[in-house]
Amino acid sequence: MSNYTVTTNFGAKDSLPTGNAAKLIKGSEFTTEFDNIATAVATKADTASPTFTGTISAGDNVKIQMGNDDDLEIYHDASGGNSVIADVGAGALQLRGSAVRLLNADGTETLARFTADGASELLYDNANKLTTTTTGVTVTGVLSSDGLNVGDNDKLLIGTGNDLEVYHGGANSIIQNNTGHLKLLSDSIFIKNTADTEFIMKGTVDAGVELYYDNSKKLETVSDGLEVTGTCDITKASNGIISEYRQGSDTCASLRVTGGTYPDCTFGNAGVALRFLNNINDQAVAPYNVTNNNVADNFISLGTASARYEDIYATNGTIQTSDQNDKQDIAELSEAEQRVAVACKGLIRKFKWKSAVASKGSDARYHFGVIAQDVQAAFAAEGLDAGDYGLFISSTWTDEETGQERTRLGVRYSELLAFIIGGL
Repeated sequence: MSNYTVTTNFGAKDSLPTGNAAKLIKGSEFTTEFDNIATAVATKADTASPTFTGTISAGDNVKIQMGNDDDLEIYHDASGGNSVIADVGAGALQLRGSAVRLLNADGTETLARFTADGASELLYDNANKLTTTTTGVTVTGVLSSDGLNVGDNDKLLIGTGNDLEVYHGGANSIIQNNTGHLKLLSDSIFIKNTADTEFIMKGTVDAGVELYYDNSKKLETVSDGLEVTGTCDITKASNGIISEYRQGSDTCASLRVTGGTYPDCTFGNAGVALRFLNNINDQAVAPYNVTNNNVADNFISLGTASARYEDIYATNGTIQTSDQNDKQDIAELSEAEQRVAVACKGLIRKFKWKSAVASKGSDARYHFGVIAQDVQAAFAAEGLDAGDYGLFISSTWTDEETGQERTRLGVRYSELLAFIIGGL
């Protein structure tokens, strides 16, 4: 926009003396001045709806102000080095357009895009990071936040197929996994109460998992199994095996329960088990098959040749079956057998057990009975084999500690005494 420049100083002519040629005003001088004025006027903007065809230049801190009260200002702030578009009035600053773009200074990168009836997008280094959608917001990359507030039943959906859902259902907080496994990955996991004062569960890598009741540990996994503090209450809705104990895939023991008016239990390994009866007719520990819940009659021995009981305490003696219906080959003693019986009568000796002497020394007491080898020899003297008779026992096994084979002889005193009486 041009300014008017004076070519001829008409006022200066007034001070020239009369007769000076320069004092004359020429028509060409008027023409030049009027042309200069016309040029200046032609390049000035109208005050109403001006049109500009060139660059508008304003110095630092010189403001272009718009509105009756100069509510809109555009200027460059020299002190801060910033270009400013400021709405200093009461209304809002509006950027209008069906597609609005914010670009960098040279127009090569998009900072933000806003599309009417479409998405609003925020970019980082010309890459889209946040986009509004019809259902909410899509974030590309990692979202870092100082907090996230959502209403009841509003869900945080994670995964391409929204496979993981996190939300509060009004009464309960819910983490819902809709596919695969839900994994909590940490070297240490604690579940505690809301006040963070009591443990509910604790799990530690390369260590155990602990379960608590009222902040008191009740169950813990350990290197060789499980430890329970207090009572372990196992409930089964129907009769049957309630627990099994395995080494690998092999079942080593089972516990069976039987309910009803007189409940009882059976514990053992398959056909070698004991049933603990407590009913109006029987208060007994009976041999049973824990697998099929049947009696194991005349099947189980109490102890073995290599693992004996020291003493058995009883109010009454043992009862041996003597029913004729269970016997065969019933006969009187032969003459040779009678002679052996008489010989056995004279084989009664007193003795001390070596194991008792080893533990008690001279305090070990004497016992009375026969020597099994003497009984065996008495039968052999009459040409008989003691092993053919139930009163004589010979058991052989392999010692678990030494691996050596061992044999131990024994007698059934109830039969031996009956045999000796038969020879009298």
